[in-house]
Amino acid sequence: MPWNQFENFEGQELADSFPTILYNHNANPILIGGSDSELQVKDLITNSNVYNDIIISNPPLNLVNGAPFSIANILQGATAFDDLGNALSSYTSSSDVKAMEITQFITPTSQSTDVAFANDTVRAVTTFDDYYAYDDGSAEGNVVIQQLGVTIATEFEANVKDTLRAVRIHFPYINGNVGNQRFNIRIWVGELDDSPNVEETLLAPEQGVDFATYLISPDNPIVIPAGSKFYVGWQPATISTLIPVGLDKNNPNGAKNSFYSAGVNWQSVGDSFDGSLMIRPVLGEEVLVSAPVIAASSLNIFPNPVDDVLNIELEFQDEHIFEIYDLMGSVLIKGKNFNTINVEHLTTGVYFIKVKNISTNKIYTNKIKKK
Repeated sequence: MPWNQFENFEGQELADSFPTILYNHNANPILIGGSDSELQVKDLITNSNVYNDIIISNPPLNLVNGAPFSIANILQGATAFDDLGNALSSYTSSSDVKAMEITQFITPTSQSTDVAFANDTVRAVTTFDDYYAYDDGSAEGNVVIQQLGVTIATEFEANVKDTLRAVRIHFPYINGNVGNQRFNIRIWVGELDDSPNVEETLLAPEQGVDFATYLISPDNPIVIPAGSKFYVGWQPATISTLIPVGLDKNNPNGAKNSFYSAGVNWQSVGDSFDGSLMIRPVLGEEVLVSAPVIAASSLNIFPNPVDDVLNIELEFQDEHIFEIYDLMGSVLIKGKNFNTINVEHLTTGVYFIKVKNISTNKIYTNKIKKK
C-alpha cells in the first residue's frame, strides 16, 4: 500500500500475528527445546534497520514427521507489537518507495537428533509504493470469467484522501496471446452496487506482459475520500479467448476481499478460488511505471462515428503502429505511422483501435463507431 495510507495508521494496518510454519521432513519425530523468535525489519531501499527485537519465547516443541506446526507469534496488544508500530511510525527516509524486509529467526536451545537445525530463518518483503496489493507479485494460479456479464471486484480502503490514477493487472501467459480480447474495468467509490462510478472498455496486452498499467479517466481523476472503501472490478467483454488474471496463492485470505455479481446481487467469492487476485489500484499525484502503460481515453480520433476516413490525433511524434479490431478481437486493419485511416470498407458497427508508441511502449486505445 502507499506509505501515506499506512503512516499514522500502523495499529490498524499491521497484522496481529507473524505465523511461521515448522515442518519435519525426517522419518522420526524431533523434539526441539525452548526457543526465541527474533524479528528484524529493514528498509532495503535505504539499507536502514527499522526494528530488531525478540518477539516471543516458544515452549519446547515435538515435531511429528509430515505434520506442519504453526508458531503464531501473537503480537496484538503486546509490548512488541506496540514497539514495532512505534518504530515504523517514526521511520523516515528520502525515498517515497519503501521495501521493508521482515526477517524472523528461530533460535532453539536444543533438538533431539543430530540433524542440523539449519533452516532457522524466514524472510518476506513488504513494499510501500504507489499501489495497493494483496499479492506478492508472483502468480501461482489464475482466475478466468467464462460468462459475459459477470464481474469480480476487489475491495480496498483509503485511510486518507487520495486519487486513483490507474489500475495494474497481472496477465499470466496461460491461454495463449489474449492481446485482441476486450474487458471492462469498473470502479466503485463507497458502495458496491450495479452502477460503477467509472467503467472503461480496454484491450488485454500482448503476450509477455507481466503487469499492465491502465490509466483510468486521466482527464477526470477519481477522488477517494478519507475512510472510504473503493472497489476495482473486471468483466470480460469478449470470451472467444478467456482472459486469465493472476492469482497469488501465498495469501489464501485475500479471497475474502473479492466479490462477484452476474448483474443482480453481489456475493463473496467464497471457495471459488483460494488466493488473492493480482489487481492493484494505483494512487497518488502521478503514475511512474516501467511496464507498458495503456491509456483508455488519451487517443483522440475523429470523426466518431466515422463514415470513410478516420483521423488520429496523437500526443507524440514518435513512430507508432496501429491496429483496428472487431468485437471478436480479429485484426481488420493495421499499419505504421498513419494519421488517417480509410475505414470505408468496414460494415456498420463498433470497433476498437490500438496505437502503440514504439519508443516508449505506451499503448492507447479507443472505441470506433462506424456508420
